[in-house]
Amino acid sequence: MVITPKTSAKEIAQHLKHLKGYQAEKEAIYKAKSAILNAAYGDEVGSFKLLLVYVERLQAADPGTHAVLEVKQGVFERILVCPGACRLAWDKCRHCLPGDRARHR
Repeated sequence: MVITPKTSAKEIAQHLKHLKGYQAEKEAIYKAKSAILNAAYGDEVGSFKLLLVYVERLQAADPGTHAVLEVKQGVFERILVCPGACRLAWDKCRHCLPGDRARHR
């Protein structure tokens, strides 16, 4: 059985009863579900707090790296990371204009 945030305690109880013949208490099911989801998804708030440290360490390791972390009112918006080697190679890329016949009618 795959446990997701949408999996109900009733579904888990039915699954345990059917496969193992075990009647679990709802409190135990909620505790187990919480532990499973925390192990799978981790602490989201903590993960986003680590992004600032990630950007700082990335730029310290490769000074040519361009990394921007956008936050609005303390809420994560987006992150852009361009390694230094990619920035330097951009000028060497062959510029082309792709065409699509679907628009040329």
